Amino acid sequence: MSYKEKATKSTELEKDNKYFDKLVTLLLLIGIIIISGFLLYSILNPEPGDVSFGILNSEKEAGNYPTSVELGNNISFFLTVNNYFNREFSFRIELLISNDTVITLPSNRLYARSILNTSTLTIHRYSSWVSNRFDVSFTEPGDNQTIIAELWEINDDFPGKFFTSLYLRLNVTI
Repeated sequence: MSYKEKATKSTELEKDNKYFDKLVTLLLLIGIIIISGFLLYSILNPEPGDVSFGILNSEKEAGNYPTSVELGNNISFFLTVNNYFNREFSFRIELLISNDTVITLPSNRLYARSILNTSTLTIHRYSSWVSNRFDVSFTEPGDNQTIIAELWEINDDFPGKFFTSLYLRLNVTI
């Protein structure tokens, strides 16, 4: 290979390297702009949040729930609502008793009997609420007796919008 051919190839290789460097630089800038756009969007439009609804046992702990009870004896528990929305959350709670094995959302009033409705409660954003103790007893024995707690969001519509429900399934003995 002659000196002239080597010089020509070297010049072409330098041009290719310069073109490649420009292309990589351009792609990096485009990537930085796209990532910056995603970061800016996520900062300006945060997640809307959520509400958690829970049952606590008689010692205000999650877990160790009773699975059976004697007829006429009380089951004691607490309910908790945690607001992770970026706004206030107004709600009410309805307690129901059912002896049906099928749980529907919201509960089918043909198979569930309402035993308590709370007044409207409001908790501020990023706040928690724990109820007073609820004591519920059953008047009929049977397997799969259910205590259902429904959380209803209060808005302009009556009776509000069904949000979620929880339940405790018990065997009621004599």
